[in-house]
Amino acid sequence: MKTNKDKFKLSTCDLGTAFSCNLRCRMCRLWQNSPLNAMNTLNEAEWVDVFSQLARLNPGMPVNFSGPGEAFLRPDIYKLIREAGERSLKVRLISNGSAVDETAARCLREAAPEMVGFSIDSLDPACHDYLRGVPGTLARALKAVENVNRFAAETAIGINTVITGLNLNDLPKLADWVEQDSRIQHLHFQAVTQPFSFRDPFDPEWQARESFQELWPSDWERLWQVLEDLKARKLAGGKIANLPGQFEIFADYFQNPTRFVKSTRCNLISSGVLIIDPAGNVSVCPMIGIAGCVRNSSIADILDSPEFEKHCGEVERCRRNCHLVVSCYFEEESRP
Repeated sequence: MKTNKDKFKLSTCDLGTAFSCNLRCRMCRLWQNSPLNAMNTLNEAEWVDVFSQLARLNPGMPVNFSGPGEAFLRPDIYKLIREAGERSLKVRLISNGSAVDETAARCLREAAPEMVGFSIDSLDPACHDYLRGVPGTLARALKAVENVNRFAAETAIGINTVITGLNLNDLPKLADWVEQDSRIQHLHFQAVTQPFSFRDPFDPEWQARESFQELWPSDWERLWQVLEDLKARKLAGGKIANLPGQFEIFADYFQNPTRFVKSTRCNLISSGVLIIDPAGNVSVCPMIGIAGCVRNSSIADILDSPEFEKHCGEVERCRRNCHLVVSCYFEEESRP
């Protein structure tokens, strides 16, 4: 008889170590309605226990210190990075760069994560700062790149960029910059999806709503040109991290966002992706629901539970074009 372990093989984990944010991004509403605070999220000791459990389940696995929020706002973030690294986990951070000054970069050197990815959507301050909702954000992000390169050179630097209708024409210039800048290892693109929210239900027509229309590319010809350009750069051996076929999927998605981009089923189960949110809830896809909580059960027990098996089945049956399938954990497949 097959068990959950036969079907789901843990390969990577997104850890919600951050729970607050200092930006007001237009692609995200978590800052508007977050119920999270320092009192109801995992504390340092609880996260260290999570690291130990993950290291036993898959020694040396990569873990992403993610949100909802900005990782460097957490006072004990450097201790958490060190603790995870001491258990041979490969730590990667996602950051908007706004809080990575010289002091933070020096602390980062001692903590020694494998990589930090900074969110930069355009080299035009007006565009980037508008998308991120706070003036001066681009300047601080660019300074963060400089600080990490200067004071924590062993940590690789990546750039994460969301494709929207507002920054579409800026993407080739951004790709040129990354290609020419020896400090930066890679550039990863994501397609804008329904803005994240703790409260708003899934809306397949979100891009047609007046409050979000500006985020959706409206010039199809220009969109196709830009996506073809980015794909060509990837095929030529550039620093773009996306798989070549992902740009075709982006085109399909932007042309018809309600049509499921996968040929058969969601690939998150086969990818072995596990998400542990700031409160310790465990899932493969939090939009489907949760399968358990590390405050009540071990991760191993959760993965072997009937609740997790049910959760995995619901994920596989889902036909939603979410950010995990379209962007973060995209897998190429044979296309009809």
